[in-house]
Amino acid sequence: MGGQPVSDIVWAMVEHTAHHRGALTVYTRALGKVPPMPYMG
Repeated sequence: MGGQPVSDIVWAMVEHTAHHRGALTVYTRALGKVPPMPYMG
């Protein structure tokens, strides 16, 4: 990845995943449903 530190790459992946989770939450709410809590067991 162009000599970037691994920590930067991992952080970018975390941010990207959060973006998609947020988008899915918005879509679910737009359909009138309550999205599941992803971090609650």
